[in-house]
Amino acid sequence: MLKKILYGFVGLGIIGAVAGKNDGGAGIGASASADRGVRISQVNWRKEAFGNVMIADFMVRNDNDFAVKDLTIECQHAANSGTIMDRNTRQLYERVSARSYLPVQNFNMGFINTQAVRTDCKVTNFSRL
Repeated sequence: MLKKILYGFVGLGIIGAVAGKNDGGAGIGASASADRGVRISQVNWRKEAFGNVMIADFMVRNDNDFAVKDLTIECQHAANSGTIMDRNTRQLYERVSARSYLPVQNFNMGFINTQAVRTDCKVTNFSRL
């Protein structure tokens, strides 16, 4: 049941990304990165360290005809009311081949507000190889 709800929110995250909104969703939203062919999908996140640190598992997909590296991941966190209250930005120092994907496990996104119940993450920048 929880898995179905999670997939529903991820689907809403995709719709929000296409519509240009960053309203968040349960788990990390599958947002496209500014029409540049690199996106995050198949995601799960949790709070650790007494609910203060965000740890994420996700898939980075590169639909470009060229490889990319050193991706900037940004997450916006929302409270139960829907208010965006915080954001985290981290660098993922990995390479993703052309037309390929990279599974990422236990990625530390840093401190998160304990009231955050939804988050929406996307790739905001990368270097072309």
